[in-house]
Amino acid sequence: MNRTDGSVPKRVWAKIDVREQDECWPWKGSKRREGHGQLWVAGTTVAATRLLWVSIHGPVPRDRVVMHKCDNPPCMNPKHLQLGTNHDNVLDAQRKGRLKGRARRKLKAETRREIGRLRASGLTQREVAEQFGVNPRTVAVWTKRYRESSGQE
Repeated sequence: MNRTDGSVPKRVWAKIDVREQDECWPWKGSKRREGHGQLWVAGTTVAATRLLWVSIHGPVPRDRVVMHKCDNPPCMNPKHLQLGTNHDNVLDAQRKGRLKGRARRKLKAETRREIGRLRASGLTQREVAEQFGVNPRTVAVWTKRYRESSGQE
């Protein structure tokens, strides 16, 4: 079903368990593997936090993601959400220990470029891997692609 009209914000709010002002508000709908809410809109799955952000603040800039301050993936309380870059989000997750010992999501282009830049600056593969919470082999792959795309090989 293609829903691009004003019903999207209503659909989002209908799936939020609104609680006290400072509490986490759980998403009651479909969730991704890691617990983030999602909704089917216009033929694709969209992050529920992004839809909520857009309904309150307007469009999310292309180079930004909606992040949780509360570190609770199903939370939909607008007070617990903020914008940041994908790099900010990866570093936040790494600092909080959420990337250790579990499968990693695909790295976004900005993060892949940052891996290449850090390797080019002299950091070791292991140091970069630890910073991003990824396997050193992943760093090797993205370093090679970074060099190829920037003409360094």
